[in-house]
Amino acid sequence: MIGLVAVSPACRGNGYATAVVARGSRLLVEAGTEEIRGDCDAANTSMITAFERADYENFADRQEVGGGEGAPGVPGVRGAGAVG
Repeated sequence: MIGLVAVSPACRGNGYATAVVARGSRLLVEAGTEEIRGDCDAANTSMITAFERADYENFADRQEVGGGEGAPGVPGVRGAGAVG
């Protein structure tokens, strides 16, 4: 699983998240991992782009639902498919 990749706002736009996802994926494949999944908020288009640039494919969209009467659903989490 690759998740919780964060880049300081001042450093965004330099390809750091893409590089981290790509390198992490390569290390996992070299270690024999057969399936790698990534996870990020569906509204985080920069992270989605980083996964897509590393050849991940979206395989699921999820929706989280809050508790309490009348609590609206929260936009879900986007998963990324296997690399290999």
